[in-house]
Amino acid sequence: MSDAAISKVRVEAAKKRLRINDRFKDFDPLRSGVVTVDQFRRCLAVLNCNLSDSEISVIAATFPGSRPNTVSYHAFNTAVQQEEPPIEFLSSLRSPPANLEEDLELALERFNETIVQRVLSAGVDVFTFFKDFDKHNVGLITEAQFESCFPFEIQPRILQGLKQKYSDGKGNVLYHGWCNAIVQNADITERGRSPARQANGESRSGHSSPTRYNNPGNNADASQLVSAIAQQIASNKLRCDEVFHDYDKMRTNHVTAGQFFSALGRLRFVKFQLTHAHLETLAKAYGQTDSCGVARVNYVTFLADVMPNPLDANANVFNRTLPMAPLAASEERAAAAVVEKVRHLVETCRISLKPVLQDFDRSIKGLYQTRSCTKTRFMRALAINKISLPPRELEILCKKYAVQGADGQHSDDINYVAFCQDVERHDTFSTTRSSPLSGLSATSNSVASPSSVSDILKNLAAQTSTRKIRLSEFFKDFDPLRSGLVSSDKLGSAITVAGVRLSQEDLEALVAEYSSSRVPKHVEIARFLADMDRADSNVATTAAGSYSSASLRSVLQNASSSGSLALSGSDLDTLGTVIQRVSEHVRHHGLLLPPFFSDYDRHHTGRITKTQFRQTVSRHRLPVSETESHLLCRAYGDSANSDMVLYRSFIGDIDDAENVSLQLNVRTLSRKPASPRAEPVYHPTDAVTEATLNKIAEVVVRKNVRLDEFFHDADSLRHRCIPSCRFRGAIGILGIQLPENELQSLERAYRTERILDGVDYSAFTNDVLQRVAVLKSTTVGGNNSTLRFGAPPASTDAADRVIASIKKTFAARRLSIRTQIQDFDKLRKGTVTEPQLLSCLTSNGIRLEPIDVTALRQAFGVPGGLMVYPRFCDLVDASK
Repeated sequence: MSDAAISKVRVEAAKKRLRINDRFKDFDPLRSGVVTVDQFRRCLAVLNCNLSDSEISVIAATFPGSRPNTVSYHAFNTAVQQEEPPIEFLSSLRSPPANLEEDLELALERFNETIVQRVLSAGVDVFTFFKDFDKHNVGLITEAQFESCFPFEIQPRILQGLKQKYSDGKGNVLYHGWCNAIVQNADITERGRSPARQANGESRSGHSSPTRYNNPGNNADASQLVSAIAQQIASNKLRCDEVFHDYDKMRTNHVTAGQFFSALGRLRFVKFQLTHAHLETLAKAYGQTDSCGVARVNYVTFLADVMPNPLDANANVFNRTLPMAPLAASEERAAAAVVEKVRHLVETCRISLKPVLQDFDRSIKGLYQTRSCTKTRFMRALAINKISLPPRELEILCKKYAVQGADGQHSDDINYVAFCQDVERHDTFSTTRSSPLSGLSATSNSVASPSSVSDILKNLAAQTSTRKIRLSEFFKDFDPLRSGLVSSDKLGSAITVAGVRLSQEDLEALVAEYSSSRVPKHVEIARFLADMDRADSNVATTAAGSYSSASLRSVLQNASSSGSLALSGSDLDTLGTVIQRVSEHVRHHGLLLPPFFSDYDRHHTGRITKTQFRQTVSRHRLPVSETESHLLCRAYGDSANSDMVLYRSFIGDIDDAENVSLQLNVRTLSRKPASPRAEPVYHPTDAVTEATLNKIAEVVVRKNVRLDEFFHDADSLRHRCIPSCRFRGAIGILGIQLPENELQSLERAYRTERILDGVDYSAFTNDVLQRVAVLKSTTVGGNNSTLRFGAPPASTDAADRVIASIKKTFAARRLSIRTQIQDFDKLRKGTVTEPQLLSCLTSNGIRLEPIDVTALRQAFGVPGGLMVYPRFCDLVDASK
């Protein structure tokens, strides 16, 4: 009777395309393979197999589970699938493939061999790519669906041949037939490997062995189960340690058997599942009894056995790459030069290519990756990362990393994994974590290893001074308590984040030199930074001593004689004239050149392209012709790259305040002990200077601005002094039109020697703020005070009477008139028109007679029909 019931279930499953096993899994979250009898009845009822209660009872008795009152649905499903359903239900799936022409059959055979190698190397399940369109698992999809979800690059002729070979004659494709052929060929290829290659874990092509899953039976021992779980974890990037840690709150390294089963039940294995017998076997193998007699499982020992070894290169299937077609010797040399060029760009600009290329891996589905991308997407990824290569070099690069096709030639797929491994030497696409010290050696190939700690410090000081890097700022995140100590590995992390290139040997020497005697495995960062400052001052002295104030012509002549520049005498004369003309233009207009060029220098390398340099010169209307701009590109071109221009050298020649050598000299002088007269106290006695300061103070009071903020933008390092050109620019931004004699008087009064042609704006702002305080104290008093904005206000009884009435109204309503009037004074000039003042009063219910308006006009009016409202507001709001 059980055979008849099973046959009935088999026919219904084939007729309705049912997946019996999936119904039972909803009741078995731990994948133990058993359900209760009631659950078994409910599942068969949902399947609608038309079974009576007696038939269901017979089936349940035929396949008993390991526990009482349970049914083994795994055994039941195996019995159902043991025999094929009637042929009338699967006539389409069992139809043999069609025969094609001989040359097309041969091409399809070569293509299938290539797909087999890719499936073996990456452990890909080809069925998963088509199941999204086959919801009922009938093995059929349309031709359009087959073409859209085909996971590999294929020629149109081969694709059409596959459609014809596996067509059902109704516009559909039997993808099960093609997938089964690929799987069968993969099994044959796997079994056909020699024992020596199997022992070495290599395939025929010399690459890593494929991922083939071991499925132990119910009677498997613990070692077989551990081996199978370890293979699943290594191949599919599975993690279960965090689940165990959540269960082990007290960190005893043990969990209960139920917690152990639950943690393993959360793992999503591929073509493998753990039964209840497997779980009990593992629990017995790793079980221990504590002092209270409670059985527990040592999950730490279990994880040590199943987790992959970080040092094993073959532990993860994602470290393996696809075979690539060989190149000729000349092409290999050209490709090696292009790779070195790209590597230099990646290291200099700190580019990470892997994330973008992984986004373009179009066949990522669940746990699987093809480890390749199309040629178009590869070139687009380089463009996204600002890596611009000529078409010839780009073609050679794509040819070098092209995946080998079915005919042995270059295909349209690019092996981006191998490319990233060659370019990003420190990144091997592994899941293991590397030490922070190991990441520095990859980027230090062009940095010579100094012989002593002093040479290492000089090397660091030279890099930080040239690129204007404040290394101390990068250690603050690793030392939140400001103890002056950081861990040894954080030293390398901070230097790497700062973008300073240092070899691993040099870093280890620094760690050994500055290791702390108080705290083990820590570095005294305060002593390291102090030595860095001393080395920086030595570098600054050397650089400042080598700087000469000679004319530009003599400097360029020396460079030309040494062969570094190919400029004639007339070119040098023209260049000197251009530099002088641009320098006068910048000084006259108070221009700040670095922001003009730094917009193109995203990574602060001090270099931009010649096109960007000419665009900047033209956009900001510097007095340079097109011929002269080409001459500047030649003069300031980078010797390492002919397409780049060293714009910082150009800015240094134009504006002495931006010259790196002079700034290093200033930093050296600032470190010397200050003399008693190093910071003089400014007390201007010149009448012109006094009048200018009073005028600026009146503007500050009228506009209610913060004077020092206009100078902070020009002094990013807060030296409290700026060049005279920037001082004039800040005064102009303030909105004060000062004649030349007043500007020169301010520059003479507040001149400082700390920088070349510098102005001490700190002393200037202090003097202005003192006068501002005096003005504010006089304007808050009674009617006897004067107002410096224009003519003194008339003190009349009529004006006092009107103000008293307005004050009484605003005091009763607890309002402030200043905030309402300031809505009409967006620029904070301190004045509004008469209609605006009257409109503000009318909106608050105050209507003035013409005689009252005349009194206010006489008291607070100025020429031009304006009213000075700050004095008026002070009087009205005085009671508050």
